[in-house]
Amino acid sequence: MKFLFIILSLVLSGMLSAHAQAKSLRLGNGMVVHLTADKKSSPALHVLVDGTIWYGFLTAGTATGRLTLRMPSGDIYSLIAGTSHTFSTIWDDHPQVWTWYQPFQNANPRYNGAVVIFNASWDGLTRIGVWPDYHLQTMCSNNTGTYAQPGNPVYAVNGLRCWCRLKRRSDGANGGWLFVWTTTTAAYCAVNCTQDCAGHTVEVPIFRSALFNAFANP
Repeated sequence: MKFLFIILSLVLSGMLSAHAQAKSLRLGNGMVVHLTADKKSSPALHVLVDGTIWYGFLTAGTATGRLTLRMPSGDIYSLIAGTSHTFSTIWDDHPQVWTWYQPFQNANPRYNGAVVIFNASWDGLTRIGVWPDYHLQTMCSNNTGTYAQPGNPVYAVNGLRCWCRLKRRSDGANGGWLFVWTTTTAAYCAVNCTQDCAGHTVEVPIFRSALFNAFANP
């Protein structure tokens, strides 16, 4: 397997979030590169810091505003940088965030103490092209918002307000949160927020477009 191995003396920033298990480094030109404990791409940038390897996400080709790396084979990759995406796995995100994904449902059957409604036979996400490139994720919060508009909700075990985002499967990058609606009880939010998010994504084009836009501009 081809990869680029770089040993750098770096000052790493603090954790991006308690669950993301990601750190970032700032290059001399001010560009910020997010690093993760788990490799999210192949090949990947390898950074050795105090005996621990951290990984930067590489994508094939070039892109404006990205650092370009040429591999020994001649293949060119771009280092994702200057982005506010955080990276995590669906297992890192739980228990604060719920993921619409059958294996996850099988492994973590409760959210805020409730059994989440999951209809595995509903293939609407496939029809609109969200599945299998992205996961839909939801969170119950007490931060209010405006329907289909972005915000920065904070998880609450007694949250009444349902928020929704996309997670890209290929690298674990998280999109921005969109407000769905205020539920009647915390128990209702825990049980129904995920299917409500899926329903709006499938059935409401305005919400679906806003969800992808929030991913592009988290």
